[in-house]
Amino acid sequence: MFKPRKKQSLWDDDDDWNKDGNENEEEEEIPERAFPLSAVPTVAVSIAISLGLNFIVLGVFGLIAYAVTDGNSMLHKLILYVSILVLVTGCISFPFGVRRYKYLARFFRYIGWIEKRTEVSVEELAEKANMTPEAVRKDLHQSFVDQLLPEGHMNEDRTILYLTDEAYEKAGYSVNKK
Repeated sequence: MFKPRKKQSLWDDDDDWNKDGNENEEEEEIPERAFPLSAVPTVAVSIAISLGLNFIVLGVFGLIAYAVTDGNSMLHKLILYVSILVLVTGCISFPFGVRRYKYLARFFRYIGWIEKRTEVSVEELAEKANMTPEAVRKDLHQSFVDQLLPEGHMNEDRTILYLTDEAYEKAGYSVNKK
């Protein structure tokens, strides 16, 4: 591991600035996160938001085009039906994307608060997030469904989140591997 340079004088002949003088000392390892993050569905969120906005705009322009043009032709009616369909699709996908974005933002805040621990209280996360414990439990359940916490477990009371199988087993529970 790289250590910051120690101060040296101009007359110091020691060229190895990263050594403390103890040659036998092992390098300190940086602990890895307690959990590996699987593929995060942020692409789906950004697609839902951008397509939702685009469809809303296209639907509105289609309705404006229908209102401006005259006629009883099949094309005129087709513009109306397609515009309504596109507008409704945009009105459905945009809020879905925003809701999903907010959930992922909360999830990453939870992960930031957890840091390198292997277990954390749901009450602590709820307090830091300024939410109810039940809302945090819903978010954590959704993260299990989305496989954002592949080794995540909760105790029977749903009050403690265990981030690794080892921590869950250490607490006295058995892990059912599929």
